[in-house]
Amino acid sequence: AHALRFVAYAPQVPVSATARTGLEAFLDALGRVAEAYATRVPTGPLNRVIEAAEAAVPPPADHRGRRAKILYATQPHARPPTIVLFVNDPALLPESYLRYLDRALRDSFPFPGAPIRFELRARTRKPAPA
Repeated sequence: AHALRFVAYAPQVPVSATARTGLEAFLDALGRVAEAYATRVPTGPLNRVIEAAEAAVPPPADHRGRRAKILYATQPHARPPTIVLFVNDPALLPESYLRYLDRALRDSFPFPGAPIRFELRARTRKPAPA
């Protein structure tokens, strides 16, 4: 289990080819993972979970005291579930905080066994009308 920490979200199913056991449980788990892989989360509920997670544990400040602010999130892709986070400065959001958000999303939405990908995008401002 420790060797597979990078896929801790994946279900573990014991299977034995010699004893011919566990294949049905494996196929059931595979079906659940395939369903989770195609899961789409509406923007409203997604943003509520992200806002609650950010309120509970704000992103860490950098050495100058600057902190990332997540403006909003959306899921443009399923297969795999991809979450785009629009932030004030993507460089201020560390990988450890993305792991925290991954756990918050898994606690709220059905993503068993599916990887969640994050894309960070900087806030873009529209040019002022001339």
